[in-house]
Amino acid sequence: MKFEERIASLEEIAKKIENDNLSLEESIKLYEDGIKTARECVSYLNENKEKINNLTKQMEELFAGEDNEL
Repeated sequence: MKFEERIASLEEIAKKIENDNLSLEESIKLYEDGIKTARECVSYLNENKEKINNLTKQMEELFAGEDNEL
C-alpha cells in the first residue's frame, strides 16, 4: 500500500470512529487498525527522512568539493 493510500485509510478510520454508530468492539478494531497504519506511516517517513538526509549530505560534499576546485 502506498503512503498516500495509508493516509487516506487513516482519514477513513477517523471518520468512521467519529461519525458512525459503532459498537465498542468495532471501535476498538478500527482504533487498532488505525494505530497499525499510523506506525507504518511513521516508519515509512523515518526511512525516507534518512534517505533524504544521506542525499543532502552527498550533495553538500559534492558542492564543497567544487568550491575547493575554484
